[in-house]
Amino acid sequence: MDFFAHIFWSIIVYGKFLGFAELVQTAFFSVLPDLFWGIPVFSIMIGSILMGKKIKFTREKNEHRKKFGKLYNISHSFVAMFVVFFALSILKLSFYYPVLLGWGLHLVIDMIVHKESYFEQKPLYPLSDFRVRGFFLHLNKKFVIINWSIIIILMTVLYFI
Repeated sequence: MDFFAHIFWSIIVYGKFLGFAELVQTAFFSVLPDLFWGIPVFSIMIGSILMGKKIKFTREKNEHRKKFGKLYNISHSFVAMFVVFFALSILKLSFYYPVLLGWGLHLVIDMIVHKESYFEQKPLYPLSDFRVRGFFLHLNKKFVIINWSIIIILMTVLYFI
C-alpha cells in the first residue's frame, strides 16, 4: 500500500481514540517501515539517474532483493517493532504505544494487501523465515481505486461525526 494510505488508515483507525500529538506520532510510525528501507532505495535510484545510468528493474531484480531484502524484512517485522517499542519505552520511562499502534497497523495491512509483493512478508524476521501471502495485490489499479475510495468516504464520515 502506498505511503499516504498508511497515514490515512492510521488516522481512520485511531483518530477518535488518540489526542493530536499521539495521533501524529502513530501516523509517523505507520510509515516508518517503508521509510526505513525506501529512503536507501530511493537514494540509490536518484544517484543512478544523476550519474546517467539506466535503471533496469527486471534484470537486476534478484540483485535488488539481496541488497534491500534484509532492510525490508527488518522494517516489516514484529520483532523489530517490539525492539523499537521497548527501547523507546525505556527512554520515555513509560510504555510508548504509538510504535505498536502505527507500526503494528502497517504490518497487518501489508500482510493482507501484499499478495504478490516484490519482497515477501516475513513478520517474524529474523527469528523465523515464516512468510505471509496477502489476499489482495496492493499495486492493482482496481485495488488502489477501491482503497482510496474507502479512505475518502471514511475520512468524510469521520469529519462529520
